[in-house]
Amino acid sequence: MESFIGGNPKSISKLLNNLVKRWDIYYTPMQEKKQEIRILVDFWKSNIDILRRWVNCYIQLPYDPGGAPDLFLWNPNNNRWCWIEVKSEGDSISGNQWTWFQQFIPKVAENVAIARILPQ
Repeated sequence: MESFIGGNPKSISKLLNNLVKRWDIYYTPMQEKKQEIRILVDFWKSNIDILRRWVNCYIQLPYDPGGAPDLFLWNPNNNRWCWIEVKSEGDSISGNQWTWFQQFIPKVAENVAIARILPQ
């Protein structure tokens, strides 16, 4: 990771392949979870500058980055993407989630949203 952060773009493939392998081991029985990391990795491979900002942001987080939003959406046809945190009625953003938003938005991208699901 230090090589990538230091500006060596050739190190990215090894870094991302390692991430996919670790994710596959952790989520062995859950195929849909395995697909999620591949979508994110494909996004990062197409957006190296965003990945660099993303990694730098996560390195500076003062906690384990468990505050990341629920959904990552990406349209590879137009490269539009966003994170969405989903909350039900009465649910609220946790302290770790607020910390994540406060770090991610100014350092990586502003395309983060909170969606509240309300009963009819």
